[in-house]
Amino acid sequence: MNDGNLEQLEDLLRELPLRRPSPELDRRVEATWQARSSRPNRWTVGAAVATLAATAAGLLLILTWDPAENRVGDRPAPVVAGVEKPPAPAPPEKSPPQPIRIEKVWTTQSTAGVVVHDGDVPMQRVHQQIVRHVRWIDEQNHVNIEWTIPSDQTVLVPLEYN
Repeated sequence: MNDGNLEQLEDLLRELPLRRPSPELDRRVEATWQARSSRPNRWTVGAAVATLAATAAGLLLILTWDPAENRVGDRPAPVVAGVEKPPAPAPPEKSPPQPIRIEKVWTTQSTAGVVVHDGDVPMQRVHQQIVRHVRWIDEQNHVNIEWTIPSDQTVLVPLEYN
């Protein structure tokens, strides 16, 4: 087909009267999307695995990193024959320990059906539950505070037809 034929076909299609789709079509589309949403989404599983890996890497870094081994001033000076060693500088005053804040976040996502409004794009309802646990420790003043903050939200995500 050449461009002229395609333009004629498009003109014919534009002249056709539009009709409203049947309610049965909406039910079939919703049933199809609900069937697809019952199995785990690749992106949800991938995001969960990536979050778990990042959390494990951060925890490993925190547990294995020792800032004392990265200081240059703690290494002994080389000994040179016949040279007197200068007196050692006075050790710096230790500052009081700073309070520590530990924060943990747990997230759960689940799909909760498909929503279609007046022929618009179908939207997937995603339910998110987030629990944030914060602990604040001040060893100098012997203060230990913990609090848990739950949150619950539902988000509509447009579904794409591929």
